[in-house]
Amino acid sequence: MPAQADAILKSLRKMRCIVLMPAGKRRDTLCDGLRHSVGSVEPTWPGPDTIASEVDIVIASVADLPSDSVLFRLERKHHCVIGVVEEDNPTAHKGIVDIGVHALINRPTHPLSVVMALVLGLSIATYESRLRGKVRKLENNLRAAHTVE
Repeated sequence: MPAQADAILKSLRKMRCIVLMPAGKRRDTLCDGLRHSVGSVEPTWPGPDTIASEVDIVIASVADLPSDSVLFRLERKHHCVIGVVEEDNPTAHKGIVDIGVHALINRPTHPLSVVMALVLGLSIATYESRLRGKVRKLENNLRAAHTVE
């Protein structure tokens, strides 16, 4: 197993995850599966007004999210966002793009696909965060160069 994937799997046990999905058997099944891999899993519906900075992973049922959901206006600092979609739901495509998910889980969920989505999503979110840091550093360098001139 590549070192990065192994590190992500080990770090999952220390992470906090919220699941934004209406109550029901599907949410319960997903949360039970997540509890085998993720440290803390908190199911909630409707979604909160803000996502706490302590939350590492947000898993959301894309088709069920209201249009004013916090995920549509979330300024991500370090959150990994994973969308849950129905296999035959074309209306979820816009939501996937608008939210900017890092990975997807298809319903019905399978344990392996959930773990794969977690690893892929966290890998992409970490890379995205590193790039944001580099952009900030370059912007600061440009500002400093303009003040010198």
